[in-house]
Amino acid sequence: MGPKLVALTILERDLPSGRSLRITADEVIEITRDGGLEVRIALTAAGPVIDVAAGALRLEGTELKVDCDELTLHSKTATTLSSDGDISLQAKGELIAEAEMIHLN
Repeated sequence: MGPKLVALTILERDLPSGRSLRITADEVIEITRDGGLEVRIALTAAGPVIDVAAGALRLEGTELKVDCDELTLHSKTATTLSSDGDISLQAKGELIAEAEMIHLN
């Protein structure tokens, strides 16, 4: 195993909130608090990669769209999908539902 490469830091600042901001020469922006990573944005050839570690993540807007090759959602205790209007599930392939019990209506 070779030596660990460490990116050259080009800017590092302490923020009033107690967090630290760091920008590296390999185009990575990191916000940390108490040594733990909260936000990391890596500007890669394929586009930005954003990592967020938070107690809660809220996205609000009049419209939210996710367009990707694969989407995986996982929760440790419960998942709720709700709407004040209709919910539509569509698949060009199979739709698979697995559970100990499935309630329909």
